[in-house]
Amino acid sequence: MPICHKNKFIYLHIPRCGGTSIETYFKLFKRSNCYGVVEESEKVIVLHHLTGQGLLKSGRMNRSTYDDYFKFTIIRDPFLRLASDYIWQKKHDRHRIFRELSFSQFVSKAEEIVKERAYHQKQHFEHFRPMVEYCFHHGELMVDDILLLENLIDGMRRISRHTGPVDLPRLNTSGSYKELDNRRNRDLVYHLYSADKVLYDKIATLKTPTETIRHAL
Repeated sequence: MPICHKNKFIYLHIPRCGGTSIETYFKLFKRSNCYGVVEESEKVIVLHHLTGQGLLKSGRMNRSTYDDYFKFTIIRDPFLRLASDYIWQKKHDRHRIFRELSFSQFVSKAEEIVKERAYHQKQHFEHFRPMVEYCFHHGELMVDDILLLENLIDGMRRISRHTGPVDLPRLNTSGSYKELDNRRNRDLVYHLYSADKVLYDKIATLKTPTETIRHAL
């Protein structure tokens, strides 16, 4: 959840949704930007992947400032996000958990983490948090806009009056995962992340997201 105090915006960074490009362009890599990893009460807290509620609950920002800043996030198709994460986690498997897993086994591990809400048990477990939790808390919309990764250039242009002009680099891509794209794998992911699929489909059909998002969700 990188924060740009200069331009007064908060980017709720959902893992594997283009966040590294945002952080790099705006140079949001300092602790003052709410970036980094800390351990608190035996929990691993990845600051730049906090939800809005997580930011407020931790006391790192008060509600008045949160409401004053422009807040946005980026989502993508849930299957494509998890397929991307599957490849990324196998390459960065510091805990030796994912390296030998098939995709279906990876989805099962994701389901276990989601059900146990074990997002702070180990670093990178927060990758499995559903996208809807970055957008809502107990039914309250926690962002001002939701962008689609596949239309990111247009989306960033649309919110540039809040963030300033943006020319994003393309960074931290995980490579091709076409071999994973089949009906069985998609069904596994869409079952686990059914609310994310509903959210994605709704946002993808909006013609003017900034004006209609609050009425559609």
